[in-house]
Amino acid sequence: MFCKTEALPVASDSVDAVLLPHTLETDNDPHAVLREVARVLVAEGQLLVLGFSAVGTWGARHRLSSEGFPPGLARLISESRVRDWFALLGFEITAVRRYLYRLPLTPRRATSISAQTGGFTPHRLLPAGALSHQGAQTHLHLTDPPETARAARSMVGGLVEPTPRMRS
Repeated sequence: MFCKTEALPVASDSVDAVLLPHTLETDNDPHAVLREVARVLVAEGQLLVLGFSAVGTWGARHRLSSEGFPPGLARLISESRVRDWFALLGFEITAVRRYLYRLPLTPRRATSISAQTGGFTPHRLLPAGALSHQGAQTHLHLTDPPETARAARSMVGGLVEPTPRMRS
């Protein structure tokens, strides 16, 4: 079954964890996807966003490539933009990790460079990883919103009418 990522066929507040592997980079409206995730996650629900880093050598190659790099990828979203979206939607960032510290080369080209340098791997000197993941958690709401509390009071008041009792 396929569905739009910004309109999931899932009940609100019903999912414990959501994994978005390169989803924000490929979707037309990444902020709408995060709004939908915020809707379906339970209180203290977990979100993990995986994506390519927009900084460093991989981001530079993406910006300089006419067909996009990695191939087929239309855009890269910066970690700071994702953090801003998290804050706007009430997520608390729990982890940020970067990995794949390699030059953005095809496997054949990377092998030839490694052979030319005698096994020295310059990727250890790179400042930014090619991939990153950001973990976030929804905030736990300890009190009901005013509308919910008011509706609950009016329902209880309408169901039970106290009556005085007399003992004989």
